[in-house]
Amino acid sequence: MTMMRSTGGLLINLRKARDLTVTRNHAEDARYAPYCGRCKGLERMKQVESFHWKHHCGAEHDERQVIVMNPLLIHAMNEFEKIGWRWKLDAPNAQNLMMLHVMELLDVFSDQGHTETTAPYVLGLFRQLANMEILSPLTGEADEWFQIADGVEQNRRLSSVFRENGKAHDLSGKRMIMSDGSLVVERTDITFPYSQAPVQRG
Repeated sequence: MTMMRSTGGLLINLRKARDLTVTRNHAEDARYAPYCGRCKGLERMKQVESFHWKHHCGAEHDERQVIVMNPLLIHAMNEFEKIGWRWKLDAPNAQNLMMLHVMELLDVFSDQGHTETTAPYVLGLFRQLANMEILSPLTGEADEWFQIADGVEQNRRLSSVFRENGKAHDLSGKRMIMSDGSLVVERTDITFPYSQAPVQRG
């Protein structure tokens, strides 16, 4: 199950919580709060901590779920806090969603029960495939291409690779991460079989 640390230091089942309207709305808009169902009229409750709202009349809306200790998720939340990412009551929309998404991915990975041997293997494959990278060299065979213009073809497996009038090139053949974190790419002519060179650091 997916967890998130609340402002009170709890870990909360987010996989269930994200299915609840109030939590989903709050993740999309940190200012969102549910209406009080006890009072007449449309009076909003006030959030007292993550997934927990109260109204001055004493009514509560509490979507905190099963408390679970998961070392991987605890580590992630601690690291988020080190860079200033906390589930604050006034947290920006995008930050809330990014934390939710990362925690969901970590939760799935944790549930798979990997060992010290399988974990790096799965992470490596996931990184490559999530980045639309190839696992084996391009062959240059006909079934790898589709035509996008007269005399111009694009590779189905690696979208940065094109072939024009029989000559192939990779728009991202050279990739370099600069000191400021930006990625610089450079076009290179290629032959087959072809694999992209690893990303270099500038």
